[in-house]
Formats: sequence, C-alpha cells, structure tokens
Amino acid sequence: MKILSSSGFECEKKLSTTLEDLFNQSDVVYEHQGKNKGLNVTYVRYFDQYLQEQSIYDGEATGVPFYEIAALLILKKNNGFVDANRLYYNTTEKFLAAFDPEDINEALSIHSSTKNKAPTL
Repeated sequence: MKILSSSGFECEKKLSTTLEDLFNQSDVVYEHQGKNKGLNVTYVRYFDQYLQEQSIYDGEATGVPFYEIAALLILKKNNGFVDANRLYYNTTEKFLAAFDPEDINEALSIHSSTKNKAPTL
C-alpha cells in the first residue's frame, strides 16, 4: 500500500438547518493493488477535543489537526484495506476502536511526506 495523500477539513454549514458544522472530514488517497483508491471518514468534531483531553493527540502541539490524519490511521489499522469508500463515526467508543494511537507518529510522518503532492483518483 502506498499513501498518496492525507488531508481533511472542518465541515461548514451550507444551510441554516443542517448540522454539518459539528463534523470533521478526513480523506486519504492510496494505491491498492495498482489502483488509486480513496477513503473518506466523517466524525463528530468533539472527538478532536476528547482526544486532547485524554492525552491521545494534541493537534496544537504537533501542528497537524487530527482530521488531517484520521483516515490514514483507520486505513493503517486495517492493514491497507477498508471495504468501504466512506466511514462515519458518531460514538467515541467506535471512533477510538477504529485506529491505533501507537500509529500516530508514523501517520504524522507519512502525512508530512505526502503533503505537497497532488494525487488523482
């Protein structure tokens, strides 16, 4: 598995009646069996604060928001294969079980090495 890019963003409201601004989105583009694939992970924005409170990840200290590496961590825990293009997490238990905190430093390294590349799907 070759990681081509890892990115993310804080979702913003498009309509006043939506709750989009409560979520973050994380994306990873990778090569699997010779094909470019993408994984999109959407999760409740509060989880970023929870990770910091639990001393699991501090985006301010690393300079990289967690949404930039979340999908990469989930892909890594699943050995480069996730049988989905999109994943959604709305409970802290499932979100915390989806990745391995010991992989964070490696994910940060991969993220920084791919930051300036522009992958295509």
